[in-house]
Amino acid sequence: MTTAIAEPTTLAQWTDLAIQVKPRTGIFIEGQYRDAQSGETFESINPATGVLSGTPGNGDVGSYTITQGTLGANSNYTISFTGHDLAITPATLTVAAEHQTKVYGLGDPALTYGTNVWEALWLVYTPPLTYKHAEGKEGAELIPGVAKELPTISPDGKTYELTLRKGLSYSDGTRARASDFEHTIKRVLNLESQGSAYFLGIEGATEYVEGGKAEADISGIETSDRTGEITIKLTAPDGTFSNALALNFAGLVPGDTPFENQTKDPPPGIGPYKITESVPNRRFVMEKNDRFNLPGITKGKIDEITTLIVRSREREAQDVISGELDYMVAAPPPDLKPEVRAKYSDRYEEHATNSTYYMFMNTREPPFDKKEVREAVNYGIDKPALARLFAGELAPGCSFLPPGVPGYDPALDLEDCPWGDPNEPPDLEKARQLIADAGAEGADVTVWGDTYEPH
Repeated sequence: MTTAIAEPTTLAQWTDLAIQVKPRTGIFIEGQYRDAQSGETFESINPATGVLSGTPGNGDVGSYTITQGTLGANSNYTISFTGHDLAITPATLTVAAEHQTKVYGLGDPALTYGTNVWEALWLVYTPPLTYKHAEGKEGAELIPGVAKELPTISPDGKTYELTLRKGLSYSDGTRARASDFEHTIKRVLNLESQGSAYFLGIEGATEYVEGGKAEADISGIETSDRTGEITIKLTAPDGTFSNALALNFAGLVPGDTPFENQTKDPPPGIGPYKITESVPNRRFVMEKNDRFNLPGITKGKIDEITTLIVRSREREAQDVISGELDYMVAAPPPDLKPEVRAKYSDRYEEHATNSTYYMFMNTREPPFDKKEVREAVNYGIDKPALARLFAGELAPGCSFLPPGVPGYDPALDLEDCPWGDPNEPPDLEKARQLIADAGAEGADVTVWGDTYEPH
């Protein structure tokens, strides 16, 4: 390191026995002094002693004054000190978080939303109504669950009357009561479940949510623990309400179940199985419930079922192939399916599900607030190409209802589709014209998708 000396240094020369004082300027190099004019070098002596001082405190970010402290020099020097500040600025800390996903409420029937998980919880929590355990269209038939019979519906379609079966008990032996139904629905509403919308049509449900008091009453639900009767009054007729009563959200839980997420310790239910272990977002274990006995619903045949939460379909399929897992709910990823069909056909079966894959457009935001733009999307989407992406798992369609669901019209998936046969290539020219007619050319659009393959 090279340090410049700010002051001239005085050296002595002998001339005719007289002393002539001549100022010279030099620099320190590696502990030596070198004359700036003659280049001669001499051993140097650092005249400064002591150290500077400051007030850095605990070293936190801030500005601190630097003072002379104990810095001094011998009698040949006079120190002129100019103070300054020490600035400590924040360092940049970069943290890369690993991608994580979470299924909220997994294990709690009031909060769990998703067909894969419902397939398991359907065996644990039986609602007032349920579906016939059968394949195809037959499996879309509503049958009594914990209710004795299908509901009696008033002529105006606004009142539903049910009666709880006698002698029902939960998997822990607790007696089931009619009032448990209202408590079950209150948990769905109070916990702001994704299933709330299915029950907001009940009289007093909206007021219950707005009131924010968990133990408050829902005026449109009346129950009698003595007779088992349950009466539900709606604000308006709802032709799908019987189906809402067959959702897992309505699966009965005891009346003392807390108003909080019970994923870590799922409540007892009425079903062929009971949950005996639950590790949120990792796994849960179901064991056969020997107390269960409901007409029309098969009893458990396997003693214990362990369900693992695996986020990668690729890994899930490979684990089934290797024997680490016995079964996977989702279909193998499209790029792996040819190998599965070729090598493991004896362990692979395909079953059509009553489901519809769709994307929705937010009609409250431009440009989708215009009908022409929404129609343009339907004309412009290449539905056969989407079906190919799913390796034949999907069939192009136009009807919102899938085959097997009451009300399905096969003609809507063919010649009666308003936007053309979904099995044919898209009509891009028509789509562009509709967008031009709406004055929406160049509009910005944000598209949201899920993280599962294929995107």
